[in-house]
Amino acid sequence: MDRKFTLQASSFQAGTDFLDSRLVFLDDVFVALLTHLSGDHYGENEGRWFLEASFGPCALKGSLPEPFFDLDSAKNWLHENCN
Repeated sequence: MDRKFTLQASSFQAGTDFLDSRLVFLDDVFVALLTHLSGDHYGENEGRWFLEASFGPCALKGSLPEPFFDLDSAKNWLHENCN
């Protein structure tokens, strides 16, 4: 059975920053939150996507992945790691 990931645009507050984010759904169930790192204080990670939280089948089984270069990279990681 092919599982369907859906990303929904949202906003996430981290301290005083409001970050562009994506709520990640797997077959209509909320499984992760990705945030777009924007601002000089993120250094070399500025512009990348960070896995803020993951749940259920996407719950981390080890350490956090490095920030993703783009949403396609994040989706690839989710497809490979959510089971």
